[in-house]
Amino acid sequence: MKFETLFKGKKPLIGMIHTNSTRELTVLELAKKEIEIYLKHGIHPLIENYYGDVEDCEAVLAWMQKEHSNAVYGVNILGDYREAFRLAKRYGASFIQIDSICGHLTPEADGQYAQRLSELRLDVDVVLLGGVRFKYQAVRSGRSLNEDLRLGAGRCDAIVCTGEGTGIPTPFGKMAEFRSVLNYYPIIVGAGVTLETVRDTFDIADGAIVGSWFKEGHRDSGDVKEEYVKQLVDAISTPHEDNDEYETIKQRIKQMMDHGHLNMGSFSDDVDVKLWLPEMGGYNVTIFCDRLMERYREEGFVFLMTGKGDINCLSVLNIEEQSSGFKLFKQVEDDDGEMLIMEVGPQNIRQELRIPDNKWDGFVWGNRQQDAPIPSHPVSTSRYNNRYILNFSVSGEFNLNVYFLPKDEVNAVWVMGKSFCCK
Repeated sequence: MKFETLFKGKKPLIGMIHTNSTRELTVLELAKKEIEIYLKHGIHPLIENYYGDVEDCEAVLAWMQKEHSNAVYGVNILGDYREAFRLAKRYGASFIQIDSICGHLTPEADGQYAQRLSELRLDVDVVLLGGVRFKYQAVRSGRSLNEDLRLGAGRCDAIVCTGEGTGIPTPFGKMAEFRSVLNYYPIIVGAGVTLETVRDTFDIADGAIVGSWFKEGHRDSGDVKEEYVKQLVDAISTPHEDNDEYETIKQRIKQMMDHGHLNMGSFSDDVDVKLWLPEMGGYNVTIFCDRLMERYREEGFVFLMTGKGDINCLSVLNIEEQSSGFKLFKQVEDDDGEMLIMEVGPQNIRQELRIPDNKWDGFVWGNRQQDAPIPSHPVSTSRYNNRYILNFSVSGEFNLNVYFLPKDEVNAVWVMGKSFCCK
């Protein structure tokens, strides 16, 4: 069974049933109540032995099969994926989640695991959601993230991406990094989705698993509240409130492109730009924007990048890791080129800035060769604390321009421009 077939081409919202209980309700009674809420709002229940045990999950699944056999529901048995397959087969579950599909075992153990998994999949026709670099899971494979993602994709029907723990947001940079490797392969965000992040999550990912946010106090120990479920579902179906703002920015940029303003601006005196040329080709770019922020803090501005040509790699995907003060907001595409829009502000400043040298596997922008990563230049972590720094790496043959767009001015201010030829 294929992911797209099961969910009928839609991005699924999956709701956790943690097999908890209350003073008034048993595990099964509470699960029934929560499942009815989920199904009312089009959410697919995922039954898991988070608080309960395998017997609790089996009781809930048996009830599901009896009362809602036509619904799409799943099971995750923590610590025993074989039991999950057994229960799915017996009680008609449509999908299974396994916390780690690849990367968590040594190479020797991984081969045996892959073989057992393959045999189970031949026996049970379900959609399998498998985690890579999953919360609380150690990495023992000795392989790169790219390798584990590609191997994992061959073992399941969708990859699950999480942050560091239950209820902790999954970084957008990590989602985009997974997307850059997996391309159109389905990605499910499995932790930390909230009302504030769900729309942006669905822009990148192909679905989400939500537990804590649906519950009282937004904690995994609470019981599901219908008002929270409705809020999240409504947020997904409602257009972004700032869509008009993005569309306005896009139109202004297009007009400036048409009239040549984007290529004729003067270099800003409010920024310092440093370029490094790594030994294998490509550039690492660091833009210092402290004076820019001081000047335009009150008026506000949008920071953006435009590119035209054969861009092999633009690793602003990791902008939240590589930069301080900047957060990627939106990618806009049209026939005239592509543009990245970034939020700039003190809310994105981090006390300690770490810019690793292995972050070239980057944003899906252009035709980057997946098997040919190029190292970027590390930037000192001690000198640049509490500064506004945009750091990114590029390779390919194209024209790249960086601008900031003051809200009360007609034209964008050109920060830097360069023609790259470093395939």
